[in-house]
Amino acid sequence: MKKKILWSMLHAVMLVVVTYFLWNIPSDWTDSQRWLQRISLARTIVAEQDTLPDDLILVNTCYDHVMVTAYDELGMECGQIDITDRTKLLRLFQHLAAANDYRYIVCDIDFNSELQSPEDRRLFSIVGKMPRCVVPRHTEGASTPAILYNKTAVSEYSTNIQNNNFLKYQYLTASGESMALRMAREIDNVEIDKCGPFYFVNGKVCVNAHILNIETNVRNEYQQNEESSELTNKNILQLGTDVLPILDSDITGLFSNKIVMVGDCFRDDIHTTVAGSTSGLMIIYNAYHALIDKLNVPPSWVWIALLMVYFLLTFFVLSRISPKDILPQSWVDKHPILCKMAEWVGFQILFTIIGLLSFFCAKTYIDAWLFATYFTLLESVFTFIAKIDSKLIKRFICIFSK
Repeated sequence: MKKKILWSMLHAVMLVVVTYFLWNIPSDWTDSQRWLQRISLARTIVAEQDTLPDDLILVNTCYDHVMVTAYDELGMECGQIDITDRTKLLRLFQHLAAANDYRYIVCDIDFNSELQSPEDRRLFSIVGKMPRCVVPRHTEGASTPAILYNKTAVSEYSTNIQNNNFLKYQYLTASGESMALRMAREIDNVEIDKCGPFYFVNGKVCVNAHILNIETNVRNEYQQNEESSELTNKNILQLGTDVLPILDSDITGLFSNKIVMVGDCFRDDIHTTVAGSTSGLMIIYNAYHALIDKLNVPPSWVWIALLMVYFLLTFFVLSRISPKDILPQSWVDKHPILCKMAEWVGFQILFTIIGLLSFFCAKTYIDAWLFATYFTLLESVFTFIAKIDSKLIKRFICIFSK
């Protein structure tokens, strides 16, 4: 009995560590997102409709594009391609730099050094000198202009291997810090430190590749009232038709103490998440808030609960107790394959419930398929070993009885 308890505890500790490593894998290869989407949908129906916070302003640029000349790898002209209007962006950033009363700027626009416009040099010079500002850096493809490099952070997202959907946000990558992590560091002085395979935020173990539940989203909120021309949500502004006319007027303080996020809100930069279609800007904003709200820090009770679950399951397996025990013994003897499938289904149901509860309560998720398969194989191995041991014992008894 003592050996069973000791081995069960050691095995449980090992599985807790393995679970933490799985949490930090940025890509997901299972169909877990389908279950998480249903939970997120249920929460959306029960909760009130999402609204953008007062300290956030989205400047939508998806309708402010111009055509520029594109060049191939040899530097030869090969046609034209559309980019965000640099002239309009220049006017916006000139105003922001002059006022300097904003809280932070996230400019999620691809400043491709290979796609140039006449205003690039002036625009990049201003952005490169602005404090409290971040622009995207891509680890693959076209490079970012050198003048902007000190303002850049990694912008790529890892996706599900099966369906290419977004599930986890990785704060600290092999190429550097993400845009959300840079926001948290410069606004709230929050950093993620890596020590070996473990990640820490403010001295507490955290999950670096966090399953992002989109708490704040843009759900077609840029609409106009049928009887007036006022916007239903004044936190979402069009660059060309809303922001620039305001800048030309005598109105001041539009961006005072606001987090200003500039980029595509509705068209091209859209990703499928557990909360449905979400823009890249909203992914960054939600990842930032998840970090400063410590949602990627599993509570102590999560570690204790996982340890107890793994300990009890291991102890039951060592004690030859499994979900198949609810089946009649005669049926088990006649249908061993179906029995093993029923055992796997039992573990699958158990870990699915645990996974959904962990996501709902602690924003973490247990891979039900993986752990159900593991414990089914573990039970089969110990059953096989027990049968071999029993045969050897019987042989020894026969030998010594003679």
